[in-house]
Amino acid sequence: RSRRVSSRFLIMTDRPNILVLMTDQWSPLAGQGQNEVGVLSTRSVDRLRGEGCSFGNAYASFPVCSPSRASIVTGVMPDRHGVVGNVGADIVPHEMTTLGERFSEAGRATAWFGKDHTGGASYRGIEDFGSLTLPSAGFLAEGSVFDPVFTRDCIGFLRAHQYESFCGVLSLVNPHDICYTPQHSSVGRRSMVDALNRFTDEPQTYLRDQPLPPARANTFDRCAPWMRHDGAFHGVWDEAQWRGYLATYYALIEN
Repeated sequence: RSRRVSSRFLIMTDRPNILVLMTDQWSPLAGQGQNEVGVLSTRSVDRLRGEGCSFGNAYASFPVCSPSRASIVTGVMPDRHGVVGNVGADIVPHEMTTLGERFSEAGRATAWFGKDHTGGASYRGIEDFGSLTLPSAGFLAEGSVFDPVFTRDCIGFLRAHQYESFCGVLSLVNPHDICYTPQHSSVGRRSMVDALNRFTDEPQTYLRDQPLPPARANTFDRCAPWMRHDGAFHGVWDEAQWRGYLATYYALIEN
């Protein structure tokens, strides 16, 4: 049983503390610190992996956000908790115990900093929500503004409860919905890369003056019509635009 959260937060308890770090829309390769060009630096994630364990055959319970998140906070599959699509209202049965309720009943300090997107099930049993809550999925711009706030609040929680037993969650937004701007944006449903990061300077470089990452091998493969999202850009972008998209995505992952 570890008595530490990190080298700065020593824990004076025999009950191991729990800190859940959630980020949305990481590719498996990025999450494992791998990418085809070797430019992505994930030192903090690598350190966590080195000090703990890594699951090479881990799978989401559902390919859509809300059902998968509801499974994380309830510990059961979507056919049991009932969330089978992205939700805006609480539909997880209240008789079903959640993560926050379980640890609150066990006498632990509980906290949830960041996005919920389970319809409120994530917030049950939670005592500390920090400066603000985010019930929705969250857009890229919201993550750029709010993720630092969520992180700051989580660090404050760790410092305040370093001598207590706790269960805390830091649920970050980015790089969620990197491909789209909010519907009310003046650029419509064009990519955030179009709106914010054109990478037009020569030579085209980004992190640590490295070249833009190459386009993926299957970038221009044709997909079935039923896989196309309304307003999707598949087949419209050229190679330079896709490389700019990947550069933005990798920068968000690294951040």
